[in-house]
Order: sequence, then C-alpha cells, then structure tokens
Amino acid sequence: GADTIHVGSNATISSNTGGVLHGLDSPLEVVGGSGVDLLVVDETGDNSGDIGQLTATQLSGFGMDVGITYAELETLDINLGSGPDELTLVSTHAATTNVEAGDGDNVLNVRSIAGATNINGGAQADTVNVGSNAQGTAAAPNDNAGGTLDAIGALLTVNGNGATSGGDVLNLDDTADANDN
Repeated sequence: GADTIHVGSNATISSNTGGVLHGLDSPLEVVGGSGVDLLVVDETGDNSGDIGQLTATQLSGFGMDVGITYAELETLDINLGSGPDELTLVSTHAATTNVEAGDGDNVLNVRSIAGATNINGGAQADTVNVGSNAQGTAAAPNDNAGGTLDAIGALLTVNGNGATSGGDVLNLDDTADANDN
C-alpha cells in the first residue's frame, strides 16, 4: 500500500519536523514496495553546517555513521536545517526527489538526476551548481567547471525563494561538452 516513512530524531507517525539525523548510528534500509511510497528525511532541527551526499540508492553524511539506503520509492523528501549545509546529488532515483534547503547559506551540487528533482532554497543566499563536475563547498560555493549537463536526465526545478542576504546563485556548467546539443 501507500506508505510514508519519517526519518529524524523527532519523527512520529504523523509528523517529522525539527529533528536531526545525528545519532543515526546504524544502517537504515527503506524499501517502499507497491503503492505510492514517500520517504521524508528531517534535518531541520540542525543549525550547524553539515555535509551530505545523495545517490540513486543512498543518503549519507549529515552526522549519520552509515546513512539511509532506499529503494522502490515514488518520492524522496530531504529537509535541511538552518546551518550552511552542503549537499551533493551524485545521482537520484528515477522517481521524484525534493530538497528543501532551509535557512543558511547552502551549497547544492547537482551532478546527475534520473527523476524529476525540485530544489527549494531558503531565506539566505544559496548556491546551486549543476554539472557533472559540480563540487562547490562553503569555502568555494561556485566551484563548478569542466563538466557537462548530459547527466541531467529529467526535469530539474530550482527555486531560490528570495534570499535576504546577497541573493541566490545558479551555476550551469557544460564546458566539457564537445557535442552539439
């Protein structure tokens, strides 16, 4: 059937806000199965800057020892905290991925997507780098050169959400692509 799975320190059956992922010390595997399945990951209670990585099958970092392995989901929601977080989307699953950046000067690197991906910035100045070599950090947020956009295999929607400190930045890099597109 249709399932909603909440992961975060304040997760309950019906809500998942204000929690953190720090302390998730054991491997967690979520398999959706049949029906419309949603995994909601909550890091909104964390006001420190954390680093995370997403692949088509795993979310790691954010203070977790091992991370969350997932499969057979229709939607994956990742809600970041108010600190200056860094998240690299190495790849995504073939269904929908939603990232809420939260407050803080966040850096989001999008290298490859296989399903519709929505990135919503927060109240501060966020940087979104899109390209196969995107590797921005808090110290070098615009580090995005020498890559291609060929691995952006689905709809990518980026909403800056009106930064209050300096503005949001979207960097697209296709400088290594020798092919006509």
